[in-house]
Amino acid sequence: MTLIILLATGCTKHTIVADRTLKVGNIYCSDGSVIDPETYKMEGHNNAAGVIFWVNDTLDTEDKAYIVSLCDAKKNIWCDSLVSTGVSTSIDQYDGAANTAMLQTFEVRTGAKAPAMEMAVNFSEGIVNWHLPSVKELMEIYYNKAVITNALRACDGEGFDKVWYWSSTEDNSGEQSKHFNAYIVSIKEGRIQASHKFESYYVRPVKAIK
Repeated sequence: MTLIILLATGCTKHTIVADRTLKVGNIYCSDGSVIDPETYKMEGHNNAAGVIFWVNDTLDTEDKAYIVSLCDAKKNIWCDSLVSTGVSTSIDQYDGAANTAMLQTFEVRTGAKAPAMEMAVNFSEGIVNWHLPSVKELMEIYYNKAVITNALRACDGEGFDKVWYWSSTEDNSGEQSKHFNAYIVSIKEGRIQASHKFESYYVRPVKAIK
């Protein structure tokens, strides 16, 4: 009997229960609650902060989910200095927050400005700690665009019709390209291309839920 109890206890000790409310297309509210779009609209809530577009099913990192803001930040350039900032050039990483932190460090170190990043960081929707999304994060929004758009309609959010949005990822197409270009993404059409850092595009902030 003792052996059976010990085995059962050991199994229970390592069980991790995921938060089932963290579902792509659900609405994340400024008080930390998560509500499905139908319930949000039916019950007359008015504290939406973002919509979940990615959920971490593996629980390997502290990021439980990512949310996208309800609306765009204004157009701006990516950077006012044509040098590599040290951010990632990979289009296959969920590293927007790390890139954003790198851009902030770059500003302090060089005195240059990264306006697109600043637009994301200074964004406010009742919560803080937004970041400039990576290419991978923006493409994840594109893949789930239909369900996200449905949620945005339920909470009077804004769709993705601006076509091009800045990512936090520098261009990796050539040896010197990262100095001059960063990637833009069309959430509307699912396209990725490099653009000169002095060009102005919209910013769609995202945020990690810990």
